[in-house]
Amino acid sequence: MKAYHDSGSKFDRLRRQAEELIQQRKDFDGAPPADMLALIHELKIHQIELKIQNEELKRAQTELSNLNKKYAELYEFAPCGYLNLNPKGVVARINLAGVKLLGYSRASILRNGFGHYIAAGHQSLYYRALSNATETGEKQCLELQLITNGGAASWVWAEIETEIDKKNDVRQWRMTLADISKKKEAEAALLVSEERYRHLFSAMVSAAVMFEIAEKDNLGAVQDIRFIEVNAAFEKLTGLGRDQVVGKTIRQFCPDTEQYWFDQVDIALREGQSEVEGFHRPLNKHFLFSVFRLDDRRLGATLSDISARVAMEKALKTRVRESTTEAQNANTALKVVLKQNVQGQKKFEEKIVSNLNEMTRMHLDRLSASNLSHRQRTLLDAVNESLDSIASPLSRRFMLENMRFTPTESRIAGLIRRGKSSKDIAQILGVATSTVDFHRNNIRRKLKLSRNTNLQSYLNSLE
Repeated sequence: MKAYHDSGSKFDRLRRQAEELIQQRKDFDGAPPADMLALIHELKIHQIELKIQNEELKRAQTELSNLNKKYAELYEFAPCGYLNLNPKGVVARINLAGVKLLGYSRASILRNGFGHYIAAGHQSLYYRALSNATETGEKQCLELQLITNGGAASWVWAEIETEIDKKNDVRQWRMTLADISKKKEAEAALLVSEERYRHLFSAMVSAAVMFEIAEKDNLGAVQDIRFIEVNAAFEKLTGLGRDQVVGKTIRQFCPDTEQYWFDQVDIALREGQSEVEGFHRPLNKHFLFSVFRLDDRRLGATLSDISARVAMEKALKTRVRESTTEAQNANTALKVVLKQNVQGQKKFEEKIVSNLNEMTRMHLDRLSASNLSHRQRTLLDAVNESLDSIASPLSRRFMLENMRFTPTESRIAGLIRRGKSSKDIAQILGVATSTVDFHRNNIRRKLKLSRNTNLQSYLNSLE
């Protein structure tokens, strides 16, 4: 109600002013027009409309002010540098990121042309970009090296646009700067690394090659490869120059290359790497081929000539076969010699037996015919029996089979085999009968005989 009353009071005041102005007019006759009330009503409506429009205008002005503030904040605190250059190239406006990029105070920057901060080798590039932006109306993009406060160099990615007025004159240039110093450092490091690895690749003792897949069959199996790069060792090993192979497929200069080499490429594509030894018929050499995957289509490989090693292994196998044949022949000859030795030994044993029978027996027979005591007779019988054992070819096996007996046990076993009793053996050996029984028990134990087995019969069965 108060707002309405205020509006009414203002309207009444305006009305009185209007009436006074009308009365001062020469054509005013003192009588109010017939539609004065209607006019007053229209004026009130118009007054309210103006008030509403004024409120809308205030609101729009507030929104515009907020937008300007947000724009100013976005401009000032943007992560990249924003600059506005006047037609003379002097910095008219710059945000905080731009100030940090240049490293000077904002006040000092706003007094200089932007070219003042560009490295000498890049200034012509910068001014050419300004000219091209003006002539073509297109955005210009370029890399620039800046000289920042303290003399340090930094790299920026610059985008330049021109704003033209109605007279087709430059109104201003807008620039956007992004710091790419780290990117340039990485690129420089990458170049150094590439150069280092290129040098390593070129200086390798082993033949090295980089290639890509050139052809596959319907099943996806590799049928051909295209050479991307080779080193000097590859040229020396294969006799093929770099200009003969780079950019070409192996089928073009070695059409008869065997399929199993391409099979190894398939394995490397699936498993990451592969290695095989084989004979490359077109080059007439044995190779150790090691291949490894770089990406889905590119691979690297090394080649080693193993022809000398293969030839050596082949010669060694031949020599082994010859040595085996020689050893077999020598073995056969040795068997013949051993057989001859056995036969000679048999003849020697027969000669010993003959000498014993013809010479020793004659004297023993004479001695037996003389008068001997019982003990002497017993000893003479023992000598004859011992000679029988030596002379008998079968006694040799008995001696060999019973080498685990002690010498005394062997003598007693020989006397038992010839039927001597323990008493007789005790008299022959000059020992007590109990000693002979002790040795008899040891002989049974070593032969694993039970008490029911006749010892004399068993010993005789060994012959």
